[in-house]
Amino acid sequence: MKHWVEETLSNEVEGFLHHVSQQLGDETRPSLTPIPALHLLVPVGSTQDDSAALFWAAADLANRLELQVTILHCREWDLAKGVKYFMETKDEATSIITSAMKWFSALNIPAQGVLCDVERGSIGKAIATTSTDYHIDSVMVGLRHKRRLLPGLMGSTVTQVERLVNCPVIVIKLNRRQ
Repeated sequence: MKHWVEETLSNEVEGFLHHVSQQLGDETRPSLTPIPALHLLVPVGSTQDDSAALFWAAADLANRLELQVTILHCREWDLAKGVKYFMETKDEATSIITSAMKWFSALNIPAQGVLCDVERGSIGKAIATTSTDYHIDSVMVGLRHKRRLLPGLMGSTVTQVERLVNCPVIVIKLNRRQ
């Protein structure tokens, strides 16, 4: 039975390819073009104590689908008495990206890092902009807490990302802090 199904399917495919080549006016078979590598954006925050779940999920997906990975860290700033100040130094922010890239590299997953400076509360917008600028196919974000009944009023980064990006968003529930 299995052999009959394989043979029937093979005949159907051959018939379809013949039909397509006749429609094109060319007896040669249409060539199948390879699918380009998909690109996954993984934003990371300043606290990496609960990022393990996010990294493992991203690594698993990247290995299975041969994805390109981009690590994004947004360095937030705010104004105090008219002066812009950052929540962390550039060296601290660079260190966060570098350690994430080393983590992926240890699993033989090439990853690039992106650092951006954003106004406090605008990380979701920065993730959306980066996803467009880098032609991202999917964004994987971590969620530290349960969503409330009205997530639109909560103002969480995950809610902003889901609303603003033009690609699928994968939400990974992170470990709850004790």
